[in-house]
Amino acid sequence: MQTPKTKHDPYEALRFKGFRLFILVKFFATIAIQIEAVVVAWQLYSITGNALSLGLIGLTEALPAIGVSLYAGHVADTQNRKKIAMLCYVFLILTALILFIFSVYQADFLVLYGTLPIYLAIFISGLARGFLSPANFAFMGDLVPKASYLSSSTWNSSVWHFGV
Repeated sequence: MQTPKTKHDPYEALRFKGFRLFILVKFFATIAIQIEAVVVAWQLYSITGNALSLGLIGLTEALPAIGVSLYAGHVADTQNRKKIAMLCYVFLILTALILFIFSVYQADFLVLYGTLPIYLAIFISGLARGFLSPANFAFMGDLVPKASYLSSSTWNSSVWHFGV
């Protein structure tokens, strides 16, 4: 005997204010991260003229993110996920400010430190993103009831893809 099918509501997760705010922040953060990546790559290439420096940007961000991934997952499972995400966003904003200051005073920094401040900011950004991903995925489950997970996952993925 078949059970009657319930109609799926694709907007179910959007009925929760916390989830709406979550995906709004995620959308704008994703756009900001993408803009920052393009600007940093363009600026670093204009300074060095070397394509290898662009590859080092990816390496400088990926190594810390991968290196902390297991620990970050543990922290996201045992600590307040909202506080972790907020702290990560603060660090991402601080790295953006460091990069902005470097851009404004580029000539002075280049003489003193070369491109090291750019790579340092990207390294810190990689650490923050390494903690942000598991915290965000775990936090999303706290915002909606289990019955709304399908809808929330769909919206989460769609917002990220649209932002990218």
